Amino acid sequence: MARRATTQRAPILIRRHGPTAPIWRGRAAILSGAIMIGIVALAFAAAADRADEAFATIAARWWWAPLLSTPAGYAAIA
Repeated sequence: MARRATTQRAPILIRRHGPTAPIWRGRAAILSGAIMIGIVALAFAAAADRADEAFATIAARWWWAPLLSTPAGYAAIA
């Protein structure tokens, strides 16, 4: 009798707690969102490194360029 109850309960348990359960859909959404945020953060860091290299190259070539570009950049942001 106990074995029969277990085999009848298995589909119900899988539906409630299996990979298609609403709790797992929410967890999958949170996990995929966290992964996407991490990828965007890596891309932003790479872009910041490239901008820093470009600024250093320009500053090495023309010593007065940071004196003009820094205030202009702040004005553009504001």
